[in-house]
Amino acid sequence: CPGTPDTVDIWVEPVPRLTVATGSDTLFDGASSALVISSPTVPTLPVRFRYVIHPDHPASIIYNALAVPGKENGDTLAENFVNLTDTVQRLIIEVTPYTVTGAGTERCSGSPASGEYWIEPTPRVSISHAQDTICTGLHPELGLATVSRTLHPVRFRYEYEYDPAKEAVVMH
Repeated sequence: CPGTPDTVDIWVEPVPRLTVATGSDTLFDGASSALVISSPTVPTLPVRFRYVIHPDHPASIIYNALAVPGKENGDTLAENFVNLTDTVQRLIIEVTPYTVTGAGTERCSGSPASGEYWIEPTPRVSISHAQDTICTGLHPELGLATVSRTLHPVRFRYEYEYDPAKEAVVMH
């Protein structure tokens, strides 16, 4: 017994892909990341992205520990990081593209992409000197040191000037 014919449209969504444009992989203490996310994938509804941050030592850094969903094509992931230590901290930012239903719920996920980032500590300096009084015409000898462990050597820039009102040398 023949039934009534009907036509059904079936949409086959592509697997969402991801493109991440990064700035520097090294950020200074207190700086923000600047990752621009996009996708060449064209599903029925725009691709969305979620990201999560994975630090090697979570207690050593202030960061957003929550997964952040709902980012759109072309958005910039701007997260602030504060390094609580004197040592450079490594973290991974993992971004996953996904498609959504008409109600905005997740439908199909693509493969995540990860980026490695380093958060430098605020450099700390200690100054030592052999003597606190220098006779006219002699050159002061200062020792500069740091406890900061960074990706690259810490360099020092300083200047000093004579303050005749105090009859003293002031360092900046």
